[in-house]
Amino acid sequence: MDKKRIDILADEYQDRYNTVLRRVWPTMGGNGFNEHNQTVNYLLAYEIIAKENNEQITTWYEFQIPNENDKKKRNNRIDGMIINHTKKEILLVEAKRFCYNDVEKKRRDVGEDVIRIEELDMSTRMEGVFYSESDNKSDYSVYGVVLFDLWTENEIEKAACSRWKRICDKVQTEDVISFLRIRDDEVNEVKGLRECVGATQREVTCKRWENEAYSYFLNTLVWKKQ
Repeated sequence: MDKKRIDILADEYQDRYNTVLRRVWPTMGGNGFNEHNQTVNYLLAYEIIAKENNEQITTWYEFQIPNENDKKKRNNRIDGMIINHTKKEILLVEAKRFCYNDVEKKRRDVGEDVIRIEELDMSTRMEGVFYSESDNKSDYSVYGVVLFDLWTENEIEKAACSRWKRICDKVQTEDVISFLRIRDDEVNEVKGLRECVGATQREVTCKRWENEAYSYFLNTLVWKKQ
């Protein structure tokens, strides 16, 4: 994964939302879009780009991977996983929906997703997963991807949105850690963030709110897992 690919993927991801919202309004009585839609649309966007590049990929939802710190725990499911057999890459995807009254908590929740992805035991889980003997996990680079949406209906949301945009303009590990409220005693658990590949923010458009004072944004962070 490189920044160019991440940006192209973010554009396709945004376009999927724009296309849907030009045709239908999927919720009742509010603006809340279930977070699972972020995972679905991101993976579908990846599939479109992979097909255009003649890449062989596998995507799956709720893929089970044990946690290095708790190997007996069986419910360590990742929201979505992408295996690019052509580029020898694995993407572990988690998504969070932000609500107007819990923005600060959700920032921390996204940070906990980063920590959880870092702790997932890929070496053990991927043994025997691939059918082809030529496909070995040790040949693959592993990336973490977190997705989160942001409305800008109040000042807290606007501030968070503006702060993430600044991070996207110039990705600094310290700024990412601060935004995600990762504590000092947890920094060693997210060493992979030192290899942040890219962060994006894309605005979703819809006639339903085009005359309103708020907007809706899709945000992503991609880093190479330690």
